[in-house]
Amino acid sequence: MNKMQYIIFDLGQVLIQVTFAEFLKKFAAEFRIDMSQMTGNRDNGAHIDFMVGKISPQEFHRQLCSHFNHFITIDNLRQLWLNMLGDEISESRLIIDKLHKKKYPLALLSNVDPWHFEYCQNNLPVLNRFSHIFLSYQLKMKKPDLEIYQTVADKLQSQAQHCLFIDDMVENIEAAKEMGFEVIHFVDAEQLEKDLRAKNIL
Repeated sequence: MNKMQYIIFDLGQVLIQVTFAEFLKKFAAEFRIDMSQMTGNRDNGAHIDFMVGKISPQEFHRQLCSHFNHFITIDNLRQLWLNMLGDEISESRLIIDKLHKKKYPLALLSNVDPWHFEYCQNNLPVLNRFSHIFLSYQLKMKKPDLEIYQTVADKLQSQAQHCLFIDDMVENIEAAKEMGFEVIHFVDAEQLEKDLRAKNIL
């Protein structure tokens, strides 16, 4: 087996499609706003606080309705929010099945809120392949903050150089690399398989 002790996967756009553009249109239509009002604050706001576990679903709902001055029930907001997620990326699942068959320990590290992760639990059986799952809303921190990578390595009781981190976001990859992780920038499953073979993992 390769020296890698853990292979750590991102979730969105790696294991499951994120249909962000379609979601923005539906959200803007519901809240009667221009889409530019949403795209300008992607790095802060209630959605980030929700993702890092600073606020509850109820408070997230209250803040959004207040911010956009439009009421929607929490159940309807949750359904709207789940529109951000699409189908499983089946080609990635096949790769994970191969890694699991080779007995590589698999971990997940995701910037995700509780609504989205519950949806993934219900719709991604491949999550059962992962021995460790690290979620931003539970850890109270997010990628690409360096602290989250150190926390993951510590919890895995592994050295960073013995962990391979796979993510579609360049800033997340660069941060992990800075912390000493082996990294693969996920472009698509075909490229991922080539990169894993180049590292003698598959």
